[in-house]
Amino acid sequence: MKFALAGNGKMGKLHYSHLLERDDIELVAVIDPSEKALSSLDEKIKKYTDFKNFNEKIDALIVATPTKHHKKITNYFLEKNIHVLVEKPIAKNIEEAKSMVKTAKKMNRVLMIGYIERHNPMIQTLSKSIQKEKIESIYTSRWAPRPKRIMSEGVVLDSMIHDTDIVLQLLGQKAKIKDAFGNLGADGYPDNAKVILETENNQLVHLFAGWETKVRHRTICLITEKSLYLGDYIKKTLIKIDRKDNKKKKILIELGEMDAINQQITQFKNNIIQKKYYQESLNSLEIVLDATEKIISENKT
Repeated sequence: MKFALAGNGKMGKLHYSHLLERDDIELVAVIDPSEKALSSLDEKIKKYTDFKNFNEKIDALIVATPTKHHKKITNYFLEKNIHVLVEKPIAKNIEEAKSMVKTAKKMNRVLMIGYIERHNPMIQTLSKSIQKEKIESIYTSRWAPRPKRIMSEGVVLDSMIHDTDIVLQLLGQKAKIKDAFGNLGADGYPDNAKVILETENNQLVHLFAGWETKVRHRTICLITEKSLYLGDYIKKTLIKIDRKDNKKKKILIELGEMDAINQQITQFKNNIIQKKYYQESLNSLEIVLDATEKIISENKT
């Protein structure tokens, strides 16, 4: 299967190295407006600074550019019958996201969002472990140094969207914002935030995220009727605590042969082969955009 990659920044470089290592995928070309970013690539790879000049025969494209470019690049290639995996967030606003989904449906192409944490083995193990249990509440915490590459998005849209997606996957239903608050950074967008979600079944989700630490910290606490689960995304550990007798049990995490990015690429490829032309729900994007707007508004008042 022939692939191309748009964007050779932080995420683009990760995709690039993984695509080169795979035997089942041929990386044909890389698109990036910076000639400097393209200069270090393998000389066998075709290089384009303008996606509109792209002239290669491919099956799929991975979009890892800044969010503001997602719509124009994604729609351009969907219109040319190319399947697209676009890194999160899919778009900077809901109108652009809906436009991309509409184009994918019209062309009957795969449009997949790169929610990398879905492929974290800890989350996959947690999801299997709670299948027969009713979730009461979820708490997530995600802290890291402020990334230099992010401007005019904020921690909710860039970082908390991962946890928003995960909790919606675990709950298996939509949720709405109950409350949202936080502090703004120098760019006028949230640098730290707490967002509370609620489902129709009165399940509560507490999401915490911030760019105020020197180390990375990503955890989840999920409470069911019988148990409490403590998961660490980075350490890839999961502990189950029985709420009745308080006994702790370490749950084995099967890491598998592939890391999360490779699993995501494989899922994308399998969706294409199996013709699973489904479109992602935009509920996660709606939540983080509304939460960001609410936090900004409350800080101004």
